[in-house]
Amino acid sequence: MTFGPNKPGIGRLVVAKAVASPSFFPVNGSVYTKNQNLPNDDKVIHIGTLLQTGIYGLNAATNYHFKVYEYVIEN
Repeated sequence: MTFGPNKPGIGRLVVAKAVASPSFFPVNGSVYTKNQNLPNDDKVIHIGTLLQTGIYGLNAATNYHFKVYEYVIEN
C-alpha cells in the first residue's frame, strides 16, 4: 500500500478489516501500535510517516477494507 504525497509533520494511521469496513475511529491522545488488534476485528496495519507499508497474510478469497487517518505529529 502506497501513500502520497508526504506532508511535513503529518503521520498516517491505517486500519484494516476483513469483509466489512472498519468501525474504528481514533481517539485524540491515545497511542496506537502497528499490528494492534482493535474492537470489532479491526486492526492497525500502519502508523507513522512512511510513504508505503507492506500488508501480509491476506487471503485471496477475502475482501479487505481500509481506512486511513492523518494526524499531526507533535514535537
